[in-house]
Amino acid sequence: MLGLILLAAARSPRDAHAFKAYVGNAVGGHGEGGIQCTNAVDDDGNGFVNDGCPAVGPPETGDQCNNAIDDDGDGVVNDGCPTNPSVSVIDTSTNAVVKTLALSHTFPDSYSFSPRGIAAAPDGGHVFVVGDEADGPVDVIDTTTNTVVNTSFLGAQLMGVAVTPDACSLYVIGSEFIEHLDATTYADLGAVDLSALPYAALAFQDIVVSPVGHRAYVADSYNGVVHVIDTQTDSVVTSIPTGAETTPLSLAVNADGSRVYVSLGDSSIEVAVIDPSLIGTGMDPVIATATNGAVGNSGVVVVPNGFTYVGLVDTLWLIDDATNMTSATQIQVTGNPPHDLFKLGVTPDGTKLYAVDYSFVDSATNRHAVWAVDTTSNTVVKEIPIDGTPIVITVAPTHTTFPACGAASTTTTTSTTAPGATTTSSTHAAATTTSTTVATPTTTAPAHTTTTSTTAPTPTTTLPPVETCATATVCLEALQPSDVCTETINPKLLTAVRSKLNAALSALLKAKGTSNPKKMARFAKKAQTALHVIDTKAAKFATVKKDPISPTCRDDITQAIQPAIDRIAQGEL
Repeated sequence: MLGLILLAAARSPRDAHAFKAYVGNAVGGHGEGGIQCTNAVDDDGNGFVNDGCPAVGPPETGDQCNNAIDDDGDGVVNDGCPTNPSVSVIDTSTNAVVKTLALSHTFPDSYSFSPRGIAAAPDGGHVFVVGDEADGPVDVIDTTTNTVVNTSFLGAQLMGVAVTPDACSLYVIGSEFIEHLDATTYADLGAVDLSALPYAALAFQDIVVSPVGHRAYVADSYNGVVHVIDTQTDSVVTSIPTGAETTPLSLAVNADGSRVYVSLGDSSIEVAVIDPSLIGTGMDPVIATATNGAVGNSGVVVVPNGFTYVGLVDTLWLIDDATNMTSATQIQVTGNPPHDLFKLGVTPDGTKLYAVDYSFVDSATNRHAVWAVDTTSNTVVKEIPIDGTPIVITVAPTHTTFPACGAASTTTTTSTTAPGATTTSSTHAAATTTSTTVATPTTTAPAHTTTTSTTAPTPTTTLPPVETCATATVCLEALQPSDVCTETINPKLLTAVRSKLNAALSALLKAKGTSNPKKMARFAKKAQTALHVIDTKAAKFATVKKDPISPTCRDDITQAIQPAIDRIAQGEL
């Protein structure tokens, strides 16, 4: 599998702190503006100067955005550069952003990076952020200092993250794999065994770990199921169908692990309610489906007041946990449309809920927003302006000292099983290091090589410049499936490449054919995801026993699709 050189830090006690919400922001937000664009200062504190400022003439691009220099000589530093991916920290006592911190990525990588999953450790000490950039970043935030203290790169696009109740293990999902990491040393402990699954393809969207017992739940939108994982054996227990034509997107589990709530996405009007005690009994674990009669459900969270809250466009609707029926109570946010209450978070005491509004831009402040809701009165109490495009959210509990996790830090031998993909652990703070050898378990995840570095990983291939094609559509129209590799490739991989190229091109054409910014962004995202799936499958087919592709072919495929990915990220559809 892969080996990791790791730095260990003791689980030292910290001063208790108030609840803080952490919001993961993608590129494409509104960043700095007005007078902030006339200086060479990082006014919004996200690690970049003048990001989001309008272009004066031709915009600066690529590495020009990674400095504080007026590269094009138009009198404005970094004009036309997109916002940097970041995390906004909200003090829940004041409902105000107290810090915005940059994530690990720098331009040009950050053009195509969006946080897709965020989770706070149950002990409140750290927050973990994963993103959909191709190198698979896992950023670790220290909640006392609100700084990124470690970054690991898993070598594949990541979709979600969850932490076990003891704060010792981290589960990270890609589109078609689940990786198990040590949450204190950041060692990669191997992949969950998915070999028994009967599905030809997978599309993981979200993961939660039960606060009680040893189970994790993974939403699979492609197959309309929720996979149940045994976290003691890292194997699949069962897969629970959520209904015909459903696309499970978001998950929530209650405090005693007795209910799992599944938001079934844009095509469904329902939220499925799962009773885990019925697994293995022969009875259907889906005991109810709650609905408010409209399609487009997204975020879902269980609040310890007897209700589960669901985000739907501009409305939060409630499920009565005692009856699994839809409550008459609804909470509507204000402001000019469109709205998309994409992800929800709640304070551990249940008194405050925070709703990420992915689509809303306040016409007065020119900022996106997170809405603060008082769950006692079920009223919106504040619109919290956010620099960037908010996508995911978690609320960290007050820090407490948990029992130490089992193992000390380890050093494992490094082995390469998939040339062309790398895993890097980069530690940003000093720590004491001890070394022992630990066996690495087998895995079905995309294989990767692990090294340790204090800098970002060096790409294993030189990608073609994006100037080779003017738009993402032009890039794909000129690309034939048989041209992605200079040698004959596995027929199954060729079929997958053909299917995903067609899907990406179709999504791009739909994006270009709509005047609705929200729909355009979604279609563009679908195209980008389809292309990342090709890259993930190429890594997988480099390790199969029958008809594997060569390292050169795997790199050829990455090079072939990268220009289109870069163009999509820059909005050049």
